Amino acid sequence: MLLDFFQGNSQAKVDEKLRCSFPRELRKCLDPKHENQVVVAISQNGELELYPMGLWATRSRALLKRARTETEIAAVKKMIATARPSILDSQNRITLSRELLQWARIESTVVFAGMLDTVVLCNPERFAKLVSGDSDADHKEFDDAMMALRQREGEDE
Repeated sequence: MLLDFFQGNSQAKVDEKLRCSFPRELRKCLDPKHENQVVVAISQNGELELYPMGLWATRSRALLKRARTETEIAAVKKMIATARPSILDSQNRITLSRELLQWARIESTVVFAGMLDTVVLCNPERFAKLVSGDSDADHKEFDDAMMALRQREGEDE
């Protein structure tokens, strides 16, 4: 079954050639029209973001067009200049660069987390912080944010 969005998470080891397996449960969401071509770019919060090739072209152009300040323009240019295209090899691995791994502080293990139309790549410690939150205060913060979002449903349509 092919999904039209990425969801869930999985970990993979990064080998000495800077390759890592793209998780099967996320890989099955890649549209075949992209011929297993993806782009990995730096993202916010010291993370990386994996885009299907077609979406990368659209998103990067849109970000550059929306950039207004010198800082925004510089950030988008940096994202584009350091982006790494990759084609899944016969073992379904993608290749990253040292620059990307350093940006995300990824050493030997990477977490892939589906975010609907993209996949976030981050180090396991950062991911643990993202999904942790067992205290009552963490639950309340989550509940309040989701309530606010649900109250705004339909505003963007």
